[in-house]
Amino acid sequence: MWKSPVITQFALLIALTISTQTSRYVSYFKLRHLNGVLAIACVFYLGGYLTKVYHHSHPATHYQYQGTKKIEGFAGIINSTVTERTNHYRYNLSLEMIASDSLDPTTGTIHLYVRKDSLNPTILQYGDRVLVQGAFYPVPGPDNPNEFDYKRY
Repeated sequence: MWKSPVITQFALLIALTISTQTSRYVSYFKLRHLNGVLAIACVFYLGGYLTKVYHHSHPATHYQYQGTKKIEGFAGIINSTVTERTNHYRYNLSLEMIASDSLDPTTGTIHLYVRKDSLNPTILQYGDRVLVQGAFYPVPGPDNPNEFDYKRY
């Protein structure tokens, strides 16, 4: 159904137009339910499609689709200012590459945590390109049943 969304939406709009134009010549009350159902179908279809496009789709190169590869490192660009925490600095990192058996281009944004070091402070700037040796870890799920699920968020 989502393979050709423009054609499906166009077909629904054509059917609605034909139905409303036909109801001018036939009694409006005979086709009022059909007009309502078609109008609701158009709105629901468009809303579902826009939700899918803007909230539920990632490209095939997204880091969550990298499978069971053993990640040895990754590279990306800092796309936020530093957020200072008690023991570390936090940045948003737009991933560009993942190093496993080979270098694979990837997309997505992760949080990069850099431990504070009083002898050698490392403050990265917006736009810095970073190469990190090691893997990244998924956000753990909630420990309690009714706790906020940051992983799903």
